[in-house]
Amino acid sequence: MSEITKMKQKRIDASDRRLGCVRHFPTRESIKSKEEIQIKDQKLQAKMTEINGKRKRGPLEGTEARQAAKKQQRLEAREAILALPAPVGRMTTLRELRKRSFL
Repeated sequence: MSEITKMKQKRIDASDRRLGCVRHFPTRESIKSKEEIQIKDQKLQAKMTEINGKRKRGPLEGTEARQAAKKQQRLEAREAILALPAPVGRMTTLRELRKRSFL
């Protein structure tokens, strides 16, 4: 089976699925033939690609800059905490604080 035949078969199968609710056979076939004629039209193909291009969401503007700014803030905050002096002694854990509050 050639590639063109496969493509036509896929197109026919898709239109059969889409027009499955149309039970009147001549009406369904006339709709399918009109769709095939429209698909072959160059102007319509250009319009279809334009509409499909509009539907797809492109990358948002400034995403990379925003992510870089957030990363820089995190790094600065980390450096600021690491620059503080280390605590002396042993830190109390939440478990120890809970024990003290219940006793």
